[in-house]
Amino acid sequence: MTIHSLIENYGNATFMGLDMTMLERDEAYLIITNSRSRETHLYSKYKDCVNCPFLNEYGYLGSNRTVKISTGYEKFYKVTTEMMDMLPWNSSEGVFCEVDRKFGEFGVYKLAITDKDCSVEVLKEPVNIYLPILTVFIIFSVLFILLQLCKYFTRKVRNRKNGTSSSENSTATKKERVKSLDTFRGITIALMIFVNYGGGDYKFIEHAVWNGLHIADLVFPWFLWIMGVCIPMSIRSTIKSNTPTSKALLRITRRSIILFLIGLFLGAGTHLQTMRIFGVLQRFSISYFVVASTCFVSMKYLENSSDDTKASNNKRMFADILRIKVPW
Repeated sequence: MTIHSLIENYGNATFMGLDMTMLERDEAYLIITNSRSRETHLYSKYKDCVNCPFLNEYGYLGSNRTVKISTGYEKFYKVTTEMMDMLPWNSSEGVFCEVDRKFGEFGVYKLAITDKDCSVEVLKEPVNIYLPILTVFIIFSVLFILLQLCKYFTRKVRNRKNGTSSSENSTATKKERVKSLDTFRGITIALMIFVNYGGGDYKFIEHAVWNGLHIADLVFPWFLWIMGVCIPMSIRSTIKSNTPTSKALLRITRRSIILFLIGLFLGAGTHLQTMRIFGVLQRFSISYFVVASTCFVSMKYLENSSDDTKASNNKRMFADILRIKVPW
């Protein structure tokens, strides 16, 4: 038994004669009872698939039948009396009834088709698929709080022995970092690793299949934003160190080429037939080269010109923006 089954427990191994152990993640049982005398078919399509046709995934229904349905992405169902490979999304030909309901993981449902209408009944409640995320969040929160308490008391005992205060130790630091940026970078990297390794099979974490915006779709723009914030900081320190223009531009070019080559290698490796020239890292390298070189030339020009950003308090408030007014 896996950790997943312990947290998202489907209960007994059997329910109404159904083997619950045969259900995978994001699956449920649908018991179809058909009392109509005419031939009946069940068509379905994903809601996210805009203007896509309905597909006949279950064939001829007959009188009674039990099927597995996917619960990862919401579906829209239509019961028809016509047999065809695909049913146009806006077609009502032969459509007897429609089912618009969200089904849950490890649930058991009953679809009753009569001569009058269709109805869905919940025979077994689904599990809470967000319970594992909540459990892991609570565990890590408790561990984080315990770690911070240990660090606090350890620092307090050490300072008491040395006769120094934490404020005196903090002034001894030479280089300050932007903690908010480091935190955001860490969150983005953790999210990237989580997405690349399955995301716990949660569909809202994966990339949007058809339309919409999922969490995985934010990783790429977040990294671009972080890179854009770091470029002016890095270039400003380069200008302050009086680095020659040729050397600075050569450094930017070398970093861009290395990043581009790493993207090619990670994308294809030794299989040249699967090489993707413009992958994620390749796009990063091109963006970095254009933005960094433009920002360096413009910021160096502003540094050599008269610095009017300190003329008043108002300008001093917007000094970070005014320093890169030419790139803007």
